[in-house]
Amino acid sequence: MPRTKGEPHANGSGLAIRAVARDLGLSEDLLRKWERRYGFPNPGRNGHGERVYTGAQVERLRLIKRLLDLGMRPSHVVPRGEEDLRTLLHERLPLPAPAEEGLASAMLDLLRNHAVHDLSIALQAEMLRQGLGAFVRTLAIPMTIAVGDAWSRGRLDVFEEHIYTEVMGRILRVGIAAVTTGRGRPRVLLTTLPEERHGLGLLFAAATLSEQGADCLSLGAEMPPEEIVKAVDAQQADILGLSFSSIYPTRLILPALRDLRERLTEGREIWAGGDGIASLPRDSRLQDVCLCTSVEDALHALARWREGDRAQKAR
Repeated sequence: MPRTKGEPHANGSGLAIRAVARDLGLSEDLLRKWERRYGFPNPGRNGHGERVYTGAQVERLRLIKRLLDLGMRPSHVVPRGEEDLRTLLHERLPLPAPAEEGLASAMLDLLRNHAVHDLSIALQAEMLRQGLGAFVRTLAIPMTIAVGDAWSRGRLDVFEEHIYTEVMGRILRVGIAAVTTGRGRPRVLLTTLPEERHGLGLLFAAATLSEQGADCLSLGAEMPPEEIVKAVDAQQADILGLSFSSIYPTRLILPALRDLRERLTEGREIWAGGDGIASLPRDSRLQDVCLCTSVEDALHALARWREGDRAQKAR
């Protein structure tokens, strides 16, 4: 028999509203608003009377959040069931990436089979074989895209996606540490803005730039703008690198970059990359902000910066 609104779970367990809002990047007020307006989510209550959500409800909310980020309106998606939401998402996503073939496909099989140790060893072996930069371009980025696609199509569970993120992050940190000297130029400070919790993009950037001799320092994810500005000044960074994933609201990216550009000292550049940047209009331009939609863009930006730095020193 379906549980009615406000009825506790059988054991009073579940994820609290604060945890759900933080994990999904949705406000608690918005979750309550949807509950009143659409009848979903339909949380239970724990022993303290607090809203708690089942795993199935959280999964459905993930699908809703993904569709909202793709431009759909709440009234069109929140009332829908999970299968309907998955169908809508599949219609709006590109076809499975070619990265699911060959090497990346073999790695995904290890992930699906829960062979975490074997996956870690295989990824590390490929990084040693290819070198850090090539590993990022030919395996890490394509596999990350494939993992996200597999999750959105119901082929991976959330915990499997989290395991992948942790394993890949650990492998990349080892590779970055091996090539970092602390004396390179330019000095690049890497982070993400609040509500952007995806940190793999930062590691991709750090790996790519560190291998080319840049000195990269990561602040991790979700830094407030005022703290970012303080860190750039304190570390005397030449470049602020920001990562925007596909779930970061596209409409907020350019205003956020303009705000940071106004706060930063003149002469310090901002480089922004990730799937979120790729979704911006092609004619998007901001002074002293480099929009990198690929690894090649980042490498070109690095070469341009160094050429300008040499020219300035030669004067």
